[in-house]
Amino acid sequence: MDSWLNYLMHVSLTFCLFYCLYRFMLQNNSFLLLRRIYLLSNLVLAFLLPLIHIQFAVKSPVVYSMRPILWLISSPGAPEPLTDTAGDSSFHFTLFLIYAAPAVILLGLFFLRLFRIFTIGSEKSSLLSDRVILKISLSVTAPFSFLNRIYLNPVYVKRSRSRCIILHETGHIKEMHTLDILIAELAAVVLWFNPFIWLYRSTLREIHELLADRYALSHGVDLETYVEEIIGHAGLKNSRSFRIVHGFSGRIKRRINMMTQRQSAPHKRFCFLLIFPLVLLALFFFRAAQAHDSGVNFSNPVRHGHVSSRYGDRIHPLTGKKMFHRGIDIAADKGESVYAAAPGIVIETGYNKTSGNYIIIAHADSFSTFYSQISEILVKNNDKVNNRTLIGLVGSTGLSTGPHLHFELRSGTSFIDPELKIDFSTLKK
Repeated sequence: MDSWLNYLMHVSLTFCLFYCLYRFMLQNNSFLLLRRIYLLSNLVLAFLLPLIHIQFAVKSPVVYSMRPILWLISSPGAPEPLTDTAGDSSFHFTLFLIYAAPAVILLGLFFLRLFRIFTIGSEKSSLLSDRVILKISLSVTAPFSFLNRIYLNPVYVKRSRSRCIILHETGHIKEMHTLDILIAELAAVVLWFNPFIWLYRSTLREIHELLADRYALSHGVDLETYVEEIIGHAGLKNSRSFRIVHGFSGRIKRRINMMTQRQSAPHKRFCFLLIFPLVLLALFFFRAAQAHDSGVNFSNPVRHGHVSSRYGDRIHPLTGKKMFHRGIDIAADKGESVYAAAPGIVIETGYNKTSGNYIIIAHADSFSTFYSQISEILVKNNDKVNNRTLIGLVGSTGLSTGPHLHFELRSGTSFIDPELKIDFSTLKK
């Protein structure tokens, strides 16, 4: 799986884990600010945790006697497989397009909505406080706020209850709810394939409305008058182009229930501490998923030479056919020392016509390494080795054009480009 897709899947799973905890355990309490903080932390942790690689103090055992499954499927003597480079590239490109096309469309809609909000004409503008600007516009159907601006239709200015609306929208501005919405919208662009992200946006908006209601009521608005005003705005909405703004109407029943319900018991605040075991659970999960990124430190199997053929598709120097090179070739003088690339145990030595003399070493975390074209094997099966153990000498004992070491790195059933784990630029010529 491509690294970008793997990362997105990890982000999506982490996001679902934290959001499900909120839905099942936290959404009905009255601690609105804590709920908002939790929801914002949900997004931050979802995108951050998959990037954290933590090495826990647990040693992974080396398998001593069982030959890694990939070596059973693909024996050292098997010819390197032909590959359809165009087909493989086309598949990955198609996969990327399937993901990117909806994301680009959503991003375009996001900027279109921003453009339409910023280009709203106003007949009158006034400063209500150091941060709040009131704009009167005929283009506005229902009251709403965005950033530090409140937009009202002229008919609302003369109404006696316009103070309810202005205080509500001021609450959105003072607590910077627009920033939350912009972050959630951009997260939805990235995670559009996850149905929970769309529920998340709606949940975050609900928290904003409840917080704005609380702000208005705390500034002297009568509860009965305020509820009547909310009911009077039922069904009154702006066009869908303004979906990233905060309106006065919406979720009426839920808001009225929250305004009239009793305060949750103080001890229920401790429910939010469940986020900490969830973080640990996610870290352990990513530790298991990324085990190949930790635990084994690989080093150069030779000290002198240069990389003459890299991992991936290539034209075979002897057959002239396009083939997949499962490792790298390091050109070196005949007799150059070959060392184990990491601590482990020798699980097989042998000879075949293609690879010549070869050695297979098993390492921790399901890693294994393969060394071929060896002129002389200096270890035997079940020998324990480390990075300083001399295991053989460079040669040209199989199908080759000259002395070199063919080196492969595998994790479980997957081939890995050795240059992702080892800096071969340190080779001395």
